[in-house]
Amino acid sequence: SLRTRQEFSSNLRYYGEGFLGWDSPSVSLSLRGGFDWDGGRISPQRNLMGQAIDFYEVPANRMGNLRANAAWRHGGGDIEVFGFWNDSVLRSSSDLTSGYEYSNARLGGGLSHSWRLGDTALLDGFFTYTQLDYNAEKQDYTFATASADASNFFRDMEGELRFSWEPLISHALLFGVNAKREALESVDFDEEKSLIQVAAFVQDTWNVGARDRFRIVPGLRFDYRLPNSAEEEPVFKLTPKLSLRFDPAERLILRLSYGMGFKAPTLKQNYWVFWHPAPNNWLILGNPALRPETSHGFNAQADYAPWPGFTLSAAGYFNYIVDKIETLADENAGSALNSKTGALQAYTRRMVYSNVGKALTTGGDLSLRFAGERLSLSGVYSIGYAGAYDETEKKYLELPSMTAHQVNLNAAWRIPVLEATAALRLTWHTPRLLDVSDSNGRMRTPDYLMAHLRVSKLLFGERLEVYGAVQNLLNNTHFITGSGGSSQRDYYGLLDGVIFTLGGSLRR
Repeated sequence: SLRTRQEFSSNLRYYGEGFLGWDSPSVSLSLRGGFDWDGGRISPQRNLMGQAIDFYEVPANRMGNLRANAAWRHGGGDIEVFGFWNDSVLRSSSDLTSGYEYSNARLGGGLSHSWRLGDTALLDGFFTYTQLDYNAEKQDYTFATASADASNFFRDMEGELRFSWEPLISHALLFGVNAKREALESVDFDEEKSLIQVAAFVQDTWNVGARDRFRIVPGLRFDYRLPNSAEEEPVFKLTPKLSLRFDPAERLILRLSYGMGFKAPTLKQNYWVFWHPAPNNWLILGNPALRPETSHGFNAQADYAPWPGFTLSAAGYFNYIVDKIETLADENAGSALNSKTGALQAYTRRMVYSNVGKALTTGGDLSLRFAGERLSLSGVYSIGYAGAYDETEKKYLELPSMTAHQVNLNAAWRIPVLEATAALRLTWHTPRLLDVSDSNGRMRTPDYLMAHLRVSKLLFGERLEVYGAVQNLLNNTHFITGSGGSSQRDYYGLLDGVIFTLGGSLRR
């Protein structure tokens, strides 16, 4: 099989992807790749010294990816081997004196295997390796020089082995172990940082009475993070979970679950120094003193399909979290000295990973979906709140980690006679809290309102699709400005306005 897709947009963006596959009863091979190039928006400017410079009003971006898969299906199970490569470069301008070039190169691969042990048991597992080389280079426009501001090299390995067994028609047992190692090298410290975490888990799916009406799924997991040094204490936690599913009628499904969560800090949260691309220029710092995050989570959901093609869903959640890991602003602006390169780096806001003593998140969503012969509609309304308990004020105060209200609407119509499909997508988010520091008040983003329209037509027995799209159809129209009067266009850097795209895909 062969597939390819090509897109060209009015904002000087090109996107292409391709897939080549071969399949037989026992062996399958595939190769896929993609390339995304965005020239950004360059404005000729002169700096304070009168020098002509290319200023990136909108960052330029280039991304490429490639993935290869090979699978062998034998009498006892399946074996799959895969490898992948991703590469990206982003160029942006901070001001008339300097800019940044951010580069990421990701390489990895893995192996998965499943082995059937008779009619009632299955042994399966996987192993993956990933490495990421992340670099940020400061470009000095005045002296036409470049200096390395950040250089980070990540290596992650993970393996898992699972044993599934159905001793009875009403029970399905799962046992498993997992181990992963993260490693990080950076110009910001002298030696490699690493962590190893192992886990064991067990779960039973009980189909009560084997009637497919009521299912009970209890589970237990044990996580253990090995200490990095003799001075560091080991981190471990035993966490239970319980899920219930009840189908009281053919078209009604009810779900209820409880789970105790545990999350040890990642290497990024402990040590990473990350520079958010210009024009925002945020500095995000890791924190080696972070404590693990524990939580108690409750979820409920109901799905009702009163008529064919129509579904109504409602869901809600509540999480109580101790030592929640958040990025909190501790300064509004400043600069930092790179201890390795000696380069002075400016930032507009500094964020530090921190523990919030007691926190809660709660919310839910309501969704409607309809699929007819020519018309399909869907709508989702979501509400969410995250708060941290303030010991001084003795109440929960809002955290900058969640959008309070979101609306997503989709409509698609297959036009008679033309037999083309027109699809409209509308998204709206309320302003999101940015900064909770007392000195700056409670800073918020503007609201976000976006509409996209896509018209497509299938030809030659659905082997060829041609389409046109209009992105940012409302041309940055929105309702609420952010702190300091920032608009959606200003805050999100949507300087291209309405974007027109033409594309096509071919398969055979």
